Amino acid sequence: LMDGDVATTEDSLKVFVSKSADFSYINAVNSLGLSCLKMGRDSTSQQRKLALEGLIDLSQTEAVRAAGGLLNFMSRHRINAELDEIGMPLVTKVRSFSFDSTLFVDQQTHKALQLFDEERHPSQIKGRGRAKEGLSLFALCSSYCAFAGGKAKMKEWFLKPSRNDLEISTRASAIEAFLAANAQELNQEMLNNIRPLRDISRTLARFSTFQPKLADHRILYNFACHVQQIHRAISAFPHLMRKVPILRDICRHTELISFVEGIISGTIDLQDSAKKGRLSFNSGISEKYDDLV
Repeated sequence: LMDGDVATTEDSLKVFVSKSADFSYINAVNSLGLSCLKMGRDSTSQQRKLALEGLIDLSQTEAVRAAGGLLNFMSRHRINAELDEIGMPLVTKVRSFSFDSTLFVDQQTHKALQLFDEERHPSQIKGRGRAKEGLSLFALCSSYCAFAGGKAKMKEWFLKPSRNDLEISTRASAIEAFLAANAQELNQEMLNNIRPLRDISRTLARFSTFQPKLADHRILYNFACHVQQIHRAISAFPHLMRKVPILRDICRHTELISFVEGIISGTIDLQDSAKKGRLSFNSGISEKYDDLV
């Protein structure tokens, strides 16, 4: 089930398990009648079934059960922001999702393998604080993550392990490449440039709405500088680029990032902006602006 743009990748989908009662045929027909035909709750089950027969092949029981279960789930979790007056969502699009490459691991197996070990703090009883990770396989592996984004991606891998042979071998090859003795210099250089990076998704969102903050220009500029440093370090290790796809992606976008850095540094005086507390442009950008200054 997906909340948001249909372009969302499969990796970002969250899987939920619903109880069998949600897929009852009678409940499904009622839900479809309420949502598709907007029939009021005062209508009977027989009335809803008769009305639906002109729109849906009710003999396809599995499809009816699946659609009804989906509607019940969406209504319970209020996935759609705009609900009609009887509390059922309006469905505009359905997208299929394959479980072929997903491996399901039950809670007991998680505990047996000690993948996670959540240690709750006593203050959580009063609603303060949060649990921390104890001695577990995830805790040992996540200690090698340089920032929160990498840790979140690793946790996703642990929670939703893949059954795709190509994907597994690609991950293994990337890890092996970074652990090689001749890659230690690159690892240190990447760490030095990754740690100062900030999540710029919010910064880019403010730029897209033409409402950037004063600090956003420096954040974007610093991001571009560090990415270019990473690119220069990667270029010295072409064998790693063949084994690690994300390194090739970084190199492919470096020209655009370099262009962004040049635009910012050539247009905005970042030091003067920080000193004055307002956006300050370099001299020669605009005669009208130079006259005002």
